[in-house]
Amino acid sequence: MMSRYFDVARRVIERHGGTLEKFIGDAVMAVFGVPALHEDDALRAVRAAAELRDEIAVLNAELEASFERRGACARG
Repeated sequence: MMSRYFDVARRVIERHGGTLEKFIGDAVMAVFGVPALHEDDALRAVRAAAELRDEIAVLNAELEASFERRGACARG
């Protein structure tokens, strides 16, 4: 389950030009503007966070259907 979460997070962050720094438990640490600085890095980070929230909702729905409970990456 967690590997699917990590894959989703990495894909979303990289799609928005971010760099995944590390996972700390189920927390994700990403940076924007490293190694290449963009004028809109703050906007890219917000868009990535919004998309990640939506993608995690989809993943949670899949986990609920498969395991009849919410996954470890459920928040809120």
